[in-house]
Amino acid sequence: MTTTEGPAVTVRLKGGLGNQMFCYAAAYALATRNGMKLILDDISGFARDLRYRREFALDAFRVSGTRISLDNAYTCPSRVCHALRGRLTRHRPFQKRKVLGEQCQNGIFSVDRRLVDIPLRRSVYLDGYWQSPAYFEDVQTELRERLTPVASLAPDREVLARQFRACASVGVGIRLFTDAGENSIHRVLDMQYYEAAMDRIASMVDQPHFYIFCDRPDLLAASLRENDRCTIIDSLTENRKAWEDLWLMAQCRHFIIGNSSFHWWAAWLGRNHGKIVIATPRGWLNEESLCPEWIHF
Repeated sequence: MTTTEGPAVTVRLKGGLGNQMFCYAAAYALATRNGMKLILDDISGFARDLRYRREFALDAFRVSGTRISLDNAYTCPSRVCHALRGRLTRHRPFQKRKVLGEQCQNGIFSVDRRLVDIPLRRSVYLDGYWQSPAYFEDVQTELRERLTPVASLAPDREVLARQFRACASVGVGIRLFTDAGENSIHRVLDMQYYEAAMDRIASMVDQPHFYIFCDRPDLLAASLRENDRCTIIDSLTENRKAWEDLWLMAQCRHFIIGNSSFHWWAAWLGRNHGKIVIATPRGWLNEESLCPEWIHF
């Protein structure tokens, strides 16, 4: 699998920044729990991403692990071959598997507690999205340190960050999934969800101000456009700059998020003690994606 000596957890990183962070978090926890090396496959998950042209983005954070070499990247000729490999290995005893994938039924993933409860006996390759805090709840303190940016925010963003920290700020993450079709796993939430969540926050927090982070602010409903209680934050659309938007949103004191892994991580990384997070259980890949202490709305 790799030429690195000693047992290791190798993780296939893929998707946008939020998905990469879930992949890393699950692998970091698994490697830490089992006293193994961590290897980051930052090649194969992006090799065929011709539509979005996403790339490895975790180097903006203080992540640990060795980035894989091109010669050792775990690649799969086709989705058919990958599916076949999964079927051939899923019936083997868990501790004898070389490739660990997620449990899926009717298009919904569930938490595989074996990754948490059963010690590993050999090197493994982790391939999935792993969108649940259950996979890394025992290493939260260390993980928060790893997911701290290497660089500082740009000066104009730092001004906003200080503003967020000084008031009853609420980061509102809206993902419109403008490319979602009928058969897409993505689900666009109606604006009524966000409006109701804002009203809920307003009943719990004195004079909140809502800072809206949206991938397509031009498509926001009129009711969520800028007004006395809402401000739209200009997003940095470049993949390499995504960390700045995420870290800026994380400076808010409270959060309202939809079904976006990107906004999930902003809420999780928020450092305000006693923060309120309102999230919807609708539209996630994993049925246990939300933190239990959040308000499931």
